[in-house]
Amino acid sequence: MTVRLSLKTTLCLMSVLAATGCSVMDKLISDPVAPQEKAQKTMELQGKGTQLFQCVRDAKGLYWKFVSPQAELVNTNGVLIVRQGADFSFFAKDGSMLAAKITRWDESNDRNNLRDVLFTTQSRGKKGTLTGVRFVQRLDGKGGMPLTRCSPSQLGSSLSVPFSARYVFFK
Repeated sequence: MTVRLSLKTTLCLMSVLAATGCSVMDKLISDPVAPQEKAQKTMELQGKGTQLFQCVRDAKGLYWKFVSPQAELVNTNGVLIVRQGADFSFFAKDGSMLAAKITRWDESNDRNNLRDVLFTTQSRGKKGTLTGVRFVQRLDGKGGMPLTRCSPSQLGSSLSVPFSARYVFFK
């Protein structure tokens, strides 16, 4: 049996396919925190912790300056696998670690929540869970940002802001 489609139907179907394909491609191309190199997802963890800030003054005035994250990352069973600390470094319980640097971020997140970011990493320490991990995404952040400016009476003081986020590790 041969199926013949009218020119109008064919063009309509081609338009739908092109639009669908483009939206999928746009998502892949426009994801600002996707690793830019071919990478394989190896682990996904849920993180909870705090972002530490200090009230400082510069030429623009007073503001909360970011100091460091302190987070515990657990698996789906709630077992602690990795901690994140100073300089964004990741530390596994087995002694493996990652030096991390934010290399990409999503500008579209709101001011009350952590931005989605891509960390580019280098393995350090013992061989283990984090060995070979090249990228880590922090996604779906809730909280973690100061909600008010610091005041003159707070100059030099610290502020700890709770947050949660999803972390995806890639080799």
